[in-house]
Amino acid sequence: MDIAKKVDGLAESVIAFRRYIHENAELGMKEVLATKRIVEELRKLPGIEVQDTAPGCIAVLKGKKPGKTLALRADMDALPMVEESGLPFASKNGACHSCGHDIHTSVLLGSAMVLSSMADQISGTIKFLFQPAEETLEGAVHLLKHNAMDGVDNILALHTWPYGRVGTIGYKRGPMQASADMVDITVTGRAGHAAYPQKSIDSVLIAAQIVTALQAVVARQTDPLEAAVLTLGTINGGTARNIIAPEVVMTGTVRTLSPEVRKNMPGLIERIATNVAEAFGAKVDVNYMMGTPPVVNDNSMVDVLIEAATQVVGAENVYDLETPTMGGEDYAFYLEKAPGAFFRLCTANDDPQTQIAAHNAKIRYDESAIPLGMKVMCQAALNYLK
Repeated sequence: MDIAKKVDGLAESVIAFRRYIHENAELGMKEVLATKRIVEELRKLPGIEVQDTAPGCIAVLKGKKPGKTLALRADMDALPMVEESGLPFASKNGACHSCGHDIHTSVLLGSAMVLSSMADQISGTIKFLFQPAEETLEGAVHLLKHNAMDGVDNILALHTWPYGRVGTIGYKRGPMQASADMVDITVTGRAGHAAYPQKSIDSVLIAAQIVTALQAVVARQTDPLEAAVLTLGTINGGTARNIIAPEVVMTGTVRTLSPEVRKNMPGLIERIATNVAEAFGAKVDVNYMMGTPPVVNDNSMVDVLIEAATQVVGAENVYDLETPTMGGEDYAFYLEKAPGAFFRLCTANDDPQTQIAAHNAKIRYDESAIPLGMKVMCQAALNYLK
């Protein structure tokens, strides 16, 4: 029996699993029900060894012959928002799978079911990584602490894509998603009466100058051909309209596609913020926190993906995404351990709710993408481990 027939035979039960974890959506590092159900299902499969990492798990399938080791990864966590999709199996607990991680998890579980029955065709080993907490950037680190990438030669993963028609697969060579770092900037001035500003050091005014000056980091101190984003998302300071605030705290995010550009960002931000603050007699503290690196796809693994996707949906339905996105993904941590590829499983149909942006409480995902994702994932694994 070939992959397509095996997947079609399992599609109904895998979609039922998806609806279960969707209705019982769980936040990062709290994926208790999902982990329990996944571990139970995996332990029913022949030849699968399961390591419960609570939350999440790692499953290992060894083929009949020796060979390379391929990892397949899916993230499991939901977002903290009230679902407004109108689905009969919508979550009602204040957590919502509005980024499609329930689709990812279902594809990976279904792929494990199919591949475990085809071990005689596998030369090598497959690791299935069911990862918690992608949204909070804790999950990949958690699984890596449990030796998820030990012995792994290459890795593959997918992500839902509401900007493409269901039945199509998107790929990207090279940089695909940005690094996602964080920065906190604290400006310390001197409080005083609003009517006598000359006797104070106005931290609000200085913070405003810093916000403006920092735009030069991207506009004038980064190569225009290199993508970068610096966004300060919060500014907090002051207690009353007639008091000059002694302190202002700003927090933001920094996104880059190039490791070299990323390396320069902390120094550029600190230099500008410090010099602006000193010019006004204030002090500043810059805390730059490295988050996730950029997702940079390996060309040889993209070739594996393209070949498999073409076999499943036809060359006309496999397309180059052309441009990367500035969203972050902790999948990048795995790519620091082994080359891999990250691709888009398109999920939009004629329903307008399938075409809106991820992280929207109203979004729906076309479930027919689940068996399609299983077929591509399984075909890629078999092609790789011939």
